[in-house]
Amino acid sequence: MRGIVCSENDVGNVKIAKRPGDLVHRLWFVALSAVSFAAGCSGGGGGNGGSSTQPLVTQSAGGIWHGTSTNNETLTLFVAETGDLRSLESVGAPPTTPPLFGSGAVLVTGDRLDGAYDTGRPFSATSSHCTFTGSVRERASMSLTMECTDDTGAKTSSTHVLHYDTAYSAVSSLAKVAGNYEVTAVADNFLNIDGNGVIFGHYHNGADCTVNGTVAVIDSRYNLYQVEWQLSLCQAPLVQFEGATMTGFAYEPYPATSPGSMLLLLTGLVNGRIDGLSLLYTLAQ
Repeated sequence: MRGIVCSENDVGNVKIAKRPGDLVHRLWFVALSAVSFAAGCSGGGGGNGGSSTQPLVTQSAGGIWHGTSTNNETLTLFVAETGDLRSLESVGAPPTTPPLFGSGAVLVTGDRLDGAYDTGRPFSATSSHCTFTGSVRERASMSLTMECTDDTGAKTSSTHVLHYDTAYSAVSSLAKVAGNYEVTAVADNFLNIDGNGVIFGHYHNGADCTVNGTVAVIDSRYNLYQVEWQLSLCQAPLVQFEGATMTGFAYEPYPATSPGSMLLLLTGLVNGRIDGLSLLYTLAQ
């Protein structure tokens, strides 16, 4: 699986790569991250010994980031070292509507952030395209100014202050995540991950789908995994997800949760619009 690649000049207008598939769900959890491309510059000098400029040091936006906005929104960003981004956003505490799921890309030059992503809400036929700029302090904090435009052309603006989730700083490996997982709230919702990263499971949310897929290490220094699901044998009312492919991330949120927990944030296209799911799995007893 590849991240979405963009240049500094086109990230604000990036059209998010369309990947088939995604799943409506009712089990909602929040998490977030961001990543960077390395960039640098240097200058030469001229007469009288010349002059030089220091190379531009690019901050890493890699991590999982949580925060709130001026519009009472709670935002979580996951950004991989590839520049691939997933977002999860809810309004109110506790939220009264399903969350918004997003998929896109981010670029960092120096400490400046530029990014874009598309969002959609379960049970809704509408979607939005969001762009943002801002700054990042590596492994510390992130400030964003965001503008989103929905299908009708209506625009909303917001500012966000996000803080780094230190769980991202743990190492990752397939050996760490291999095992049998379950969702405690739904007994028939399980995943098996073998030592090669092959996934088999059962997604149950009032209806059933069989899950086949893979999990892969993105960068072994950090606690973020690339995940892909293919859904099959889906029963009503989830028959529209038959054959769907969902992509995104997983991470181990410990110590915020019990050891061996794994949170997934996946997105994809269903009937031409962005949809998503977020599930917190625990190791089966």
